[in-house]
Amino acid sequence: MNRVRHAAEILIFFLFILCLVTAKLLYASDKGITLNSLEAYPTFECIGLRLAYGGDSDSNATVAVSFREKGRSQWRQALPLSRIKGDRFAGSIFFLKAGTQYEISVKVTDPAGVLGEKPPIVVSTRSASFPVGGGREYFVDPAGDDQNKGTVESPLATIQKAADLARPGDIVRITPGIYRESVTVRRPGKPGAYISFIARDKGVVLSGADPEYDNVQASGKWQAEGGGVYSTEAGHRTHYLAVDGVRLYHYLTPPEFEEFICGAPGGWYQDENSGRLFVRLSSDADPGRLPVQIGALDCGIRVREADYVLIEGLEIRDYGGSANGAGVSLERSAWCVIRNCSIHGMRSIVEISGARAEGNLVESCELWDTSIPLWPWAMTKDHDEEGGGVMSTGGRGTVVRGCRIHDLYDGLSPSVWDSLWNESYNCDWDVYDNEFYNTRDDVIEPEGPSINWRFWNNVCHDLFTGVSLAPINVGPAYIMYNVLYDENWQTLKYGSGFEAEGMGRGWCFLYHNTICSNDPAVNTLVVSRPLSGQIFRNNIFFASAYPFWTSKVPERNNSLDYNDWYTADTPWFEIWVGTPYKRFFHFPDQELYFLKDLQEKKGWELHGLQADPLFQDRKSGRFRLAPGSPCIDRGEVLPNINDGYLGQAPDLGAFEFGSAVDGVFPLGRRP
Repeated sequence: MNRVRHAAEILIFFLFILCLVTAKLLYASDKGITLNSLEAYPTFECIGLRLAYGGDSDSNATVAVSFREKGRSQWRQALPLSRIKGDRFAGSIFFLKAGTQYEISVKVTDPAGVLGEKPPIVVSTRSASFPVGGGREYFVDPAGDDQNKGTVESPLATIQKAADLARPGDIVRITPGIYRESVTVRRPGKPGAYISFIARDKGVVLSGADPEYDNVQASGKWQAEGGGVYSTEAGHRTHYLAVDGVRLYHYLTPPEFEEFICGAPGGWYQDENSGRLFVRLSSDADPGRLPVQIGALDCGIRVREADYVLIEGLEIRDYGGSANGAGVSLERSAWCVIRNCSIHGMRSIVEISGARAEGNLVESCELWDTSIPLWPWAMTKDHDEEGGGVMSTGGRGTVVRGCRIHDLYDGLSPSVWDSLWNESYNCDWDVYDNEFYNTRDDVIEPEGPSINWRFWNNVCHDLFTGVSLAPINVGPAYIMYNVLYDENWQTLKYGSGFEAEGMGRGWCFLYHNTICSNDPAVNTLVVSRPLSGQIFRNNIFFASAYPFWTSKVPERNNSLDYNDWYTADTPWFEIWVGTPYKRFFHFPDQELYFLKDLQEKKGWELHGLQADPLFQDRKSGRFRLAPGSPCIDRGEVLPNINDGYLGQAPDLGAFEFGSAVDGVFPLGRRP
């Protein structure tokens, strides 16, 4: 018996030693964590961070970020970095001043006590000043002559001639009038000396329309074919046709054209062999009595491998001849500025292409079209109308701010479908302070790595779909302080079909959004794939059907808390087996979840609400909280996101109750 006891004691001793050795080895392995490169990528008001590391075999280290304006004594906390693929962490610092230096410090903490810290780095945000002048001034006037000197007294006739002459620091000043040309800019400016194309006053128009039909009485050019159909021999191919500035639907075959399924305002068809154009207005009016815009040129201004080019104050319209048309095309061009322009009537309003197309800015522009939201979605998908305000297969650092973007298929489409894992494309974006409305498909659909991709402080209304987050492959992406309302399908969309390729599982943070469905029977959040890597905090979801609908079981790495989920329901949702009720969460494993089910079965929304948020007037788009709202002082404190809250805690949604800030846009961007 003693031998048995002695053998057991020896076995226990060896097991104890083995445990100590194993723990020491694990600790030694974790202790080997190293911090490698820290990259900081600034925009005007944000800085994106990527931190490479080694070690950390159990993947439980965390990275804290602190920052301060250079010269200030007090450090501020930012959100911690998120672990992403490739042994890296990534994240962003928000609401900074443009053209300002900041010190940034990152500190790694491990539960085992392992620490790592990088020395503070100094990073300057991008300056909002774009130096123009210092060189020559070239003047362009429709009444000028390209043989002239280009002075104000002896102007050139074409913008292209001025573009050929311009050097860094030169300004091309354009007199109001219609310029029927396609301009190509091949020479770059410099960081301190942009090449600039600036309207001298309102009324500078670049038009791609055929002058034989545009703004002229062309009744003799149109032949009545009967049944409201008229035809003409344009003499060239086209992908765009409008009558008096209103786009008509492009039917691709005679049977489609005869069926006329899209109806108002009308449609057109071009014979494949003869090239003859056939037009029918829904009013059956004679197009020859109206100005007709037939796209004859392909692009308004093409900037080709030319950096530091500024375009300001122009109207660019009606492009789409042999190709599908673009207003401004930045081809492998970086640090260009498009501002205070009105661009409309083509497939791609602004087109950014090539990984080299970095740091471009589109601001204070109106990017728009007509008619597209009137037509059936299936008739515009994979068709001439499937374009957008900013179509990007471009590089990092694009900023779109202060724009009105409307009546298009997509608002913004940053995607490279054949390179959805290529981190050279569409990362470090900022899209903020914009108004989107009347989109036929998505307000915006970021697709691919989307590392440090940021969409904040935007108002989006009268939509088919709001923000599409599929697939965000790496992240983190941030959707913050936005108002989305009056959509007729869904406000947040997570698409399907990517699971087999491992796509769509990147980190995405949704903070302080107000999402409201005033139209009947609309779900606010629709997920048709396993939800993964989604962090929801301080949002308001107001639905007319399900606030949350998913056809796949969510993965475990999601975190939903401090949100308000509410449905106004509609009569056909109110009866279930003869009992009035309101649906909130639809999951595939059972028909109905209430908030308590979500808390008990998923561990979500332990601080969440299921209550009417009491908006001031949601029907008229006033989504500030009324006194007595249950969403006041119910949010979670998030460093660098809602530091300036009033009361006992941050409020839910895009607006802080009691804030003195008025106007269309939320409080989000203001520190």
